[in-house]
Amino acid sequence: MLSPKLKQKVSNLWDMFWSGGMTNPLTSIEQITYLIFLKRLEEFDAERISEKKYSLYGRRPHCELDHHSKDKIGIDQSLPPDADPADYEKCQGHGTCRWSYLRRLSTTDDPETGRKITPYDHMNGYVFPWLRVLHNTLDSLSNGSNGTGVLDAPMEDAFFQFPKDKTTLFQNAIEMIDDLFNDISHASASDLMGDIFEYLLSEIDTSGKNGQFRTPRHIIRFLIELAQPEAGQRLIDPTAGTAGFLINTIQYLKKEFTSEENYLLEWDGTPHRTIGDKLPERLWNAALKGENFVGYDNDRTMVRIGWMNMILHGIENPHIVLRDTLGRSLSREESGSYNRVLANPPYTGTIDKNDLYLDIGRFPKNPRKVKEAITYKTELLFTWLILDLLVPGGRAAMIVPEGVLFGSTGAHKELRRQLLFDHNLQGVISLPAGVFNPYTGVKTSILVFEKGGDVTAKGQPPRTESVWFYDVTSDGYTPGAKREPDYTQNDLWDALYKWNEKIVDNTDYYQPDLYDARWRLVDEKLLEIFPERRDLRGLVGQELGIDELFGFPVPTDPKIIEQQVVEEQEPRIAMVYGRRLASTETRLAKEKHTQKIAYDAFDQDLKRLEQLFREAIDKLLENKKQFKTNPTFGRDRLQPLLETARNYSHENLQERAVQAASNAGLFARDLPLVPELDWAEEVYLIVREFAKLDGYDIKLRTLEVKKQEKPLNETKSWSAPVRVLLRNDEWSSADGRIEGSHDSYGNVRPAYLADPQLYEDEQNNIIKKEFLDPNCIEANDYNLSSGRYKPFKPTTVVYDPPAKLIRELQDLEAQIMTRLGNLLEMVEGRE
Repeated sequence: MLSPKLKQKVSNLWDMFWSGGMTNPLTSIEQITYLIFLKRLEEFDAERISEKKYSLYGRRPHCELDHHSKDKIGIDQSLPPDADPADYEKCQGHGTCRWSYLRRLSTTDDPETGRKITPYDHMNGYVFPWLRVLHNTLDSLSNGSNGTGVLDAPMEDAFFQFPKDKTTLFQNAIEMIDDLFNDISHASASDLMGDIFEYLLSEIDTSGKNGQFRTPRHIIRFLIELAQPEAGQRLIDPTAGTAGFLINTIQYLKKEFTSEENYLLEWDGTPHRTIGDKLPERLWNAALKGENFVGYDNDRTMVRIGWMNMILHGIENPHIVLRDTLGRSLSREESGSYNRVLANPPYTGTIDKNDLYLDIGRFPKNPRKVKEAITYKTELLFTWLILDLLVPGGRAAMIVPEGVLFGSTGAHKELRRQLLFDHNLQGVISLPAGVFNPYTGVKTSILVFEKGGDVTAKGQPPRTESVWFYDVTSDGYTPGAKREPDYTQNDLWDALYKWNEKIVDNTDYYQPDLYDARWRLVDEKLLEIFPERRDLRGLVGQELGIDELFGFPVPTDPKIIEQQVVEEQEPRIAMVYGRRLASTETRLAKEKHTQKIAYDAFDQDLKRLEQLFREAIDKLLENKKQFKTNPTFGRDRLQPLLETARNYSHENLQERAVQAASNAGLFARDLPLVPELDWAEEVYLIVREFAKLDGYDIKLRTLEVKKQEKPLNETKSWSAPVRVLLRNDEWSSADGRIEGSHDSYGNVRPAYLADPQLYEDEQNNIIKKEFLDPNCIEANDYNLSSGRYKPFKPTTVVYDPPAKLIRELQDLEAQIMTRLGNLLEMVEGRE
């Protein structure tokens, strides 16, 4: 999470692009991301070099790129031990692609050619050509492979799109990005840069500047918790977009391997301080390999953004690739390759029949037209694709439009039949209609399933015995277009609590406790205000609570901390004002003065004191003008106290001046001595106490989820059996030796299941509806709408006696007749 201060800096950067004429939002975000990416790359490279790895800016074999005359400066010219020097002859490195060089970029003369090179020329001629082949560099240096070919080159069409005449805009952008990261340590740079990138994307969404569809992050985290990926497993999102599912899975894994006493959860589940201390670093490196987190998308821009996003989140060689996953570009080798699939595929679209890859059996064929697919609806095809990608026993969590659950076409029914019969459909979780506002109002649900093995044969029960349903009516946000947080309404925590045990027909409601905290970025400004806190220097770039930073002996509730500071400093402020007036009075008592001179002396000394406060406030406390989204807590709590002290001091100033003028010189010896204070120092120390209150408020949740005192009015979770065979006591086997479909324990006899008369479709193990309990899923065309199986809750209704209702009707009739009579008189003019 970004602090409001950093959010404001990012917003300022965004606004600068907008006002500078770069009004295409996706172009702007790409260009900002490229610059952030270049900034991170040099730091990333420094980390590589410290680990004795080869530099990203080093000499490249068979390099065909143009070179700047200063490319070799600061670049280690040594080659790998087994390298052929002839392969490196054309390359002495790419030093002018480093951020430290770009920071000083200006129009220069090329000493070799004599021509002028503008910043635009340099970025367009040297930096971006190098970026476009960076994937090859990363691929070769990581001893891994993302494949070869045009489709696997995520940056191949990355171009510098600043207007050629906007040199100042470019230089200001460089400066602002540098300023953005001035106070960030290398240790936290990866997470922070990733957070900045995510914030840029969310700002596009909330501002309405772009229609890019993004799955809300709290919904992504919910799906991940349902799928429960494990470290080292291979995971894929076949419609990855900006790689949100993959990045949040990495954060989930870090949380799972962090001791509970170390990490914190935001109210919506966002993890913080996930250090992965329970997993050794060498295992982390193996678990977080790029090839373990695979993302495909058919949009080049999304692939570029997703690839950079993964690198900014610390994945060295991410496998984010341009692929039409429903088409031929996804090879048959991908089938059965992944332990987990997480996805929110496109809704209600269709695919051209010529683009679909039918030859390898990934999608079922039309039973009546074997050369065609059973459907061309993307929401159905993606579900089959996900089943194909999973290894047997692998699990998927995906979002589908509700039509998938009850659609009546043959393809809809066949998909549901396969999920139930051949696989293990573990849960259907209905989401509220407003989850994807303001971009779509499509009602959606989450499917969670595990891939089965062989197709279930005749006589075998469906692999799914029963389906768990949960009806989410609130996800923690209001249902309107603005989607404001609603901390009191969040069924997701209850659903997750009940998920593992598949708790049903239970009105207990489970929620975490929420509590407020105030966090602050440890930066140079904080260290400047509190120079004695040398212990904070190693924490630069981290977000800590003000209770942690300053050791307030109270709960983390910022309101209680505020009250404590106010109670401690209010008498101190009153004392300073009182001492200031007493000091003036002592000075005036030494010689005679007029009343006006005495009044002016008191007034001027108070004004000087107030000026000292203003100067200290401007220096130490946050200002709303600078950070519009950030309440200035210290300033807001101090100002009323100063106003009260000032008003009190001025109330009787006239009388005090009269008294001072009349007593001047008469009783000077009798006045008590008032030691002079270092007024600036005293004021500074008071204001500094209020600086401890600055920061930003954050709503956190406890790790524990506990039963609430108030139960639900009705259950939110239930289950439905897939197949229930009606008892048939009249049935007997062909040889007459076995009678009755069920044994004495109520179990279905195997011989009964072997009877061909039972089946509507023996090949697909489909039983005739007349033999099924009408309440089971198989008897309802495999309908998976959660409401269809919701248990009926009888309610007692008290009705009025019939005689009372009849009398009320008679009274109503009389009133009507009277009013009709009055109306008739008016019409006939008799009134």
